[in-house]
Formats: sequence, structure tokens, C-alpha cells
Amino acid sequence: MRYFLARGCSWAGNITRRDGKSVSCSHKHKTRAAASRCAKSMRLKRPGNCQDYRAFEIVLRQIRTGGL
Repeated sequence: MRYFLARGCSWAGNITRRDGKSVSCSHKHKTRAAASRCAKSMRLKRPGNCQDYRAFEIVLRQIRTGGL
């Protein structure tokens, strides 16, 4: 499973945490372009500690064990 999130980060690209949690949108976007639009709106709505918002790709893999 692959999806994209818009997350808050520093100018260097490191993920910025606020109160122990990373700042990200709650949507699971199918494309990087859709996540980029969300990141653009987050720059306007949540300026806070994050210097920038970027689209990050999340890849989830399922590991199957020996059962049926």
C-alpha cells in the first residue's frame, strides 16, 4: 500500500515534531500532486514551528507468515 502525506519539516527536510507528534495532514493522498496541494494550504493555515510543508511518500508492506 502506498500513499502520500503532507508533513511539516525544517528547510533541511527533517520532520519537525510539535508536542511529540509530527505535524501532518490527516488525508491519505493517492498522488504526490494531491499531497502538494494539501501542503500548500497547510502553509497558510498552520504556520507554527514548521518552516515548510512537504509531501512524503509512505509505503506499507504486509509480511505474511506461514499460515493459510
